[in-house]
Amino acid sequence: SQGEKRAMYLLNVLFNIEAKKSEGKKVFLVVDDIADSFDYKNKYAIVQYLFDIHNEGVFRQLILTHNFDFFRTIQSRLLGSKKYTCSFIAVRDDSEINLIESGIKYHDEPFTLWKKN
Repeated sequence: SQGEKRAMYLLNVLFNIEAKKSEGKKVFLVVDDIADSFDYKNKYAIVQYLFDIHNEGVFRQLILTHNFDFFRTIQSRLLGSKKYTCSFIAVRDDSEINLIESGIKYHDEPFTLWKKN
């Protein structure tokens, strides 16, 4: 099934992360919607794992997601007081895509700005 394939893929990713961690070298890790198809309990476990490897000091992470709840959880768990200045939202208009700091207005009241526009 798709769920089993996704779980096997995630286990492979975790195995490779653990192998890199044991090498002790600095690693740049790009994570793209890693928790997309999992239930809340497993998403939280993934967030906890990303938090744990964040604290190792070996990994620098670029976490991409379209899930706003996951985005806010990552902000609060991994970034703490830097959550508004070290996280970005992609905004697209007719000619370009810009990355802007998430800021309080995008984090706390995302629909207020959306309704106005």
